[in-house]
Amino acid sequence: MKEEILKLMEMNKNGKITDDQMAELIQALASGPKQKVEKENVEEPKVDSQDEQPDLDFTDILANTIKKKVKEAIGKFTYGEDNSIKMSKFEGPKGDGSFDFSDNKINVSSLSGIELYDGASFTDNKISASNIKQFILKAGSSFTDCSVKGSALNDIVLSEGSNMSDVSIHGGKFSKFMLVGGSDISDVSFNGFSAKNFSVKAGSSLSDMHLSGVSANDAIIDCCELSDTKFIGVNLNSISLVNSTLSDCKFEKCDLSGTKFVNLDLSDISVTDVDFSNTIIDGNDEFHNFLSTRASKHTKKRERTKCV
Repeated sequence: MKEEILKLMEMNKNGKITDDQMAELIQALASGPKQKVEKENVEEPKVDSQDEQPDLDFTDILANTIKKKVKEAIGKFTYGEDNSIKMSKFEGPKGDGSFDFSDNKINVSSLSGIELYDGASFTDNKISASNIKQFILKAGSSFTDCSVKGSALNDIVLSEGSNMSDVSIHGGKFSKFMLVGGSDISDVSFNGFSAKNFSVKAGSSLSDMHLSGVSANDAIIDCCELSDTKFIGVNLNSISLVNSTLSDCKFEKCDLSGTKFVNLDLSDISVTDVDFSNTIIDGNDEFHNFLSTRASKHTKKRERTKCV
């Protein structure tokens, strides 16, 4: 049985089975060959029936001991380590602060059910042409230093002070993305990307972002900070920005038709060639009387063009 237990420990270390699964398998091993092990390796003393002691729960002791030793030996657990995952479908890992899902290449695959908490991390992974869904980060966990290309990310939740940083996203789409509980996204680039059902709430923040060729629908940003961000060639339809602050933000060649700007601090943003059709604006003196000077200059420019 020693050989089987070592194999289970190795599988656990490589992330193929969880601690609980390992314990259950060890229990199953121990319950089967118990008598054989006793006969081969242990010389049992002869005792009178009246002196017999109750059987020790051998399987529980063994399982708990192995689990403890494995945790002590592994320390910071790494799921992966330069693995290449192709044409696969699997459920992702779940783990706390001792867990690190890193250095993996995920190609043309489906990954679901990732749940990280208490400071666990999803870092330095490369995702291409894949479907990632039911991805939950909470309690200070992080999604960092990753690249995502031509992939779909669905049912993504960052909460309780979690963060996404140093991530590049090219092509693909977001659906049902939620950032809440003081979480943040920073140093992230979105290029040629579409998003819907996107919400940022409850004191969360967006900063140092670059969005180019992005289309977003049905989104809300409420009670948040949006700073140091560039929107270039972005289409934002049916978007609500409320009770928030925008600082050092730039909008250029964007379509903001149907967007709501309500109770915002818009004192530090720049706007160039932006479509505000059917837009509701309420904040900073109705956004400086809806950029009256801009509207005036635009009208004069059109008149000069006609004359030429």
